[in-house]
Amino acid sequence: MSSNTETLQAKGAAFGISSVDTTARAALVWSSFVLAFLQSICSAVLALNGVRLLLGLTSLAFADTAIGLMKRFHADWIRMPMIAIALLGTILNIAVLLHFQRLRNRPASQWRRRQRSPHEIRMETLQWVISILTLVAIAVEESIHFYWHSTL
Repeated sequence: MSSNTETLQAKGAAFGISSVDTTARAALVWSSFVLAFLQSICSAVLALNGVRLLLGLTSLAFADTAIGLMKRFHADWIRMPMIAIALLGTILNIAVLLHFQRLRNRPASQWRRRQRSPHEIRMETLQWVISILTLVAIAVEESIHFYWHSTL
């Protein structure tokens, strides 16, 4: 390291530059490097902000597209069959659950009745909850649709 400094000092002396000038020049070189590094970091941050802006504009465009899609999906030609299928599926599911309960509680099936596992109980409860939530969602959707559009 000292040989490099001595070489720089010798070259500087050949051009009339003292060792103090060489140290100042090294400080200038390093400060230029640090400032260039900071500038590149700043450029990277600005580029990332540009990417964020691009992502924001893209998400805004997709949101507008999503709103357009929602308006098209909210058209009666697709909304009514979807509600009808959801309603029929829920009614069928509730009918099957009630039928299972009726079969389990019949006197003729008491001799083969076994204790249900916690998993079976949880799954049946989950089916009941999902069926009831589906009916509530259909009722809410229809009431909001009637409120906004005055038609079912």
